[in-house]
Amino acid sequence: MSEKYPIDIVVTWVDDGDSRWLKKRNNLATQTGTTIDNVRYRDYGLIKYFFRSVDQYCPWVNKIFFITDHQVPSWLDTSNPKLRIIFHEQFIPEKYLPTFNSNVIELNLFRLKDLSEHFILFNDDMLMVNRTHEDDFFKNGLPRLYGIYDILLAKEEFHHSLLNNLIIINKYFKKNRHNMMTTSKFFSPMYGREVVKNLLLFPWTDISGYFNAHLAVPHLKSTFSVVYEKEPRLFESVFSDHFRIPTNEINQWIMSYWNIEMGEFYPQSLKLGEYCTVDQLDEIAKVLRTSTREKILCINDTELTNENFERVHSRLTKILNEHFPNKCSFELPQFTIQVQHPDV
Repeated sequence: MSEKYPIDIVVTWVDDGDSRWLKKRNNLATQTGTTIDNVRYRDYGLIKYFFRSVDQYCPWVNKIFFITDHQVPSWLDTSNPKLRIIFHEQFIPEKYLPTFNSNVIELNLFRLKDLSEHFILFNDDMLMVNRTHEDDFFKNGLPRLYGIYDILLAKEEFHHSLLNNLIIINKYFKKNRHNMMTTSKFFSPMYGREVVKNLLLFPWTDISGYFNAHLAVPHLKSTFSVVYEKEPRLFESVFSDHFRIPTNEINQWIMSYWNIEMGEFYPQSLKLGEYCTVDQLDEIAKVLRTSTREKILCINDTELTNENFERVHSRLTKILNEHFPNKCSFELPQFTIQVQHPDV
């Protein structure tokens, strides 16, 4: 049964080829002594296919909030009634701007007055690949999440943010083993073999980590406000970082963790989506051409030389254009995609 309340989509985007934006970013990096990780901002041109995929597979969406730093693609039809173009200064306090920190952008979404209580947060490297329904993301007004505990392994800088998330969660919660035993939210067949982790970690009341999927995340806007009000100093500290500082990060997943501990969620299927790195071109093509169960495909960037980037970008564009060949309602009719065929 479909849900009856408005559900918005939020997607953030940056054009790393914009000379004005590059100058602003590089000047601030010089002033703050920040080393730029260009991979974090690299654009493969996926955003056009994101809009095509949403138009094709999410006809039920209420509004799409397109978050950008005054960067609007020339092909985007800004008059589409479902589209809201949002610049950073429209919801992020001026004292934190400019920002080149995606956590700052995402954690301030509760300040967007017109954003619905129920929304799904996408990155610009995610696409819809099959028909979706509202209840793929929300049930009875609550987000579908992975109520799966795990052990956080410190392997890379990104894990600092997950550790910081956990510190806050353990400050306010102990694992609710009674809730685990009396509801099906933690031992759902939708979790597949991952459910074993909940059995193994059941004896511990402290929370050692969560299963995380790099996919679009359904959120309640009110949860952002609640967590912010619990830890305003921590949030303000993160907001003050114009660039990511690994040891001082928290990210939007803390909102999912909070809802899990509050019991305010329903199980999400492990079959919701597929994760690939951008150089896994054969796997990407396979998901797009043959998948019948996944709803979302994440095409995440990875370390590539400039030469390999051009090769991968060219073939990826060809693959996506074959799967999403038609213009959508979010595109101006006079613009077309230029497809460059790879030499290999």
